[in-house]
Amino acid sequence: MKNRTLTNPSYEHMHLATELKATLNALESAYSVFENVTEPELIDCSIYQINAIQRRYAFLLDKARQYPSDISTKDLESFVAMNFKFHEFAQ
Repeated sequence: MKNRTLTNPSYEHMHLATELKATLNALESAYSVFENVTEPELIDCSIYQINAIQRRYAFLLDKARQYPSDISTKDLESFVAMNFKFHEFAQ
């Protein structure tokens, strides 16, 4: 499959924002599952899912930081701090 280059930056910016929002929703859902499961195997699965979603979110944030926009890195990090509850789990 060919790599497609997007020529319309506003489309790319909107797509990135949509992906960030979807990832936020997935993270919220994963935390909800984690808080409600009781089986050890499901707890482990929830932890792995949360970690995977956090990594995806970090990847998207890096992409957003590289994208020229009116939003500063500091504003972006403040947004993240206000909207997420990152937990570190021992593996």
